Amino acid sequence: MNDFITIQDSAGATHIIFTRYITNLTIQNGTAKIHINSGGSNMTVHTKYAIKELMDIILRQPE
Repeated sequence: MNDFITIQDSAGATHIIFTRYITNLTIQNGTAKIHINSGGSNMTVHTKYAIKELMDIILRQPE
């Protein structure tokens, strides 16, 4: 599993997310939302990826 991932949200902005802070994954309108909690701060990123695509990105072995 990757320590961090680089993804794009539904608006096309790029985010770098440390996977240890991901608390939940949900689906909205067929695409995945990542819920993050870091140091008591919460954030949600609505990605452009289907849940399977996002899981493949998270679980891909680092090069």
